[in-house]
Amino acid sequence: MIMPTASLNLSTLQISWLTELQVAAPFIAPYRTKESPNTENKADRAIATHTLENKETGMMSARQALSDSLAELRPKKASAPVFVPPANEPVAQPSLAKDRPQPELPSELTQMDLMQLQAYANRCQACSLHEQRVQSVLGAGQINQPDWMVISTAPSSNEEISGLPMQGKSGELFTAQMQSVGVDVSHQLYLTQLLKCRAATKPIPEQLVACQPILWRQIELIQPKRLLVLGSKAASLFLGEGTPFEGLRGQVHQWQDPKSGRHLPVVVSYHPASILLRPQLKAQSWGDVLLMKQLMGS
Repeated sequence: MIMPTASLNLSTLQISWLTELQVAAPFIAPYRTKESPNTENKADRAIATHTLENKETGMMSARQALSDSLAELRPKKASAPVFVPPANEPVAQPSLAKDRPQPELPSELTQMDLMQLQAYANRCQACSLHEQRVQSVLGAGQINQPDWMVISTAPSSNEEISGLPMQGKSGELFTAQMQSVGVDVSHQLYLTQLLKCRAATKPIPEQLVACQPILWRQIELIQPKRLLVLGSKAASLFLGEGTPFEGLRGQVHQWQDPKSGRHLPVVVSYHPASILLRPQLKAQSWGDVLLMKQLMGS
């Protein structure tokens, strides 16, 4: 015995989605209701009006909504395993970074303290970024052998205005990450960036090279125990460009200070701003934070 099937109506918006994908005719036909002979004409007029009034915005929102709907129907992929360091096992063996020649510090920097470095950065004209500078952002936090020196790429507009790193939503997320493993941002970390001035576009090599002497002097003065580098630019500076960014995560590297010869453990992770833009990175980032915690306990 064949059971009767109920007629289904497609809304005007659903018809619009399918029309944009150029599959409307064969898809809509089976769902036309016999009781409403004027449905097709009404739907066509509604689609035409909607398209004329909201052409660009409507198309984008419709496509996004359809994409979201289809995503719900797709088989769910198993999520990538989160890295959780074993409680009773040692941290993964460190990988040694390739030797990288470091620029010599200008003679005027070798005698500067942090306050003098800040003044130096405020008047620096080594690259074009000084033309748009409101103020430089040197760094903030524990300046006497912190557990970690955290190095990202460049200040944001919020950070340039305040003169402090890790501000705004990115700073809130970073603080929450550190608090989750018992790290006090103010007393255990020193925060800084490769660039001391805000870059309105993607940093270029000349700008990064211009700021390196200031960063080397900061490391020399602060004497951090470990380095946490956020983003591919910072990772490339300390660990070389031979390995893709993802290949550097999840392990402990070693970087040798060119001046003192000390070997500093290095952990690589995402900048909080990247996590805000791509929430799917939260799981991987959590693995990096756990690696930090284990390294501090070793």
